[in-house]
Amino acid sequence: MSDLPRLSHGVKAAIPAEEIVAPSGLGGFIAKFTVLRGAQRELWLTFLIKFLIYTAYSVTNKTMVLWLSKDLGFSDQASGALVG
Repeated sequence: MSDLPRLSHGVKAAIPAEEIVAPSGLGGFIAKFTVLRGAQRELWLTFLIKFLIYTAYSVTNKTMVLWLSKDLGFSDQASGALVG
């Protein structure tokens, strides 16, 4: 049997959202992301595009630091400060 209270006509009452407690620990952390399994394709595309933009930005910054250091003679600290 379920722990949910039953109404007079046999329908289970809904539990308010503030009374639902998420599991703790690693299982609770992973459970927050498994909700996305049933998400629409557009949401997954949005996350993929965001990840690709972040990756491209990071690679560009690292490449600029190396280029400023090697080709233009900046020190590592100066090129990092200029790009950062």
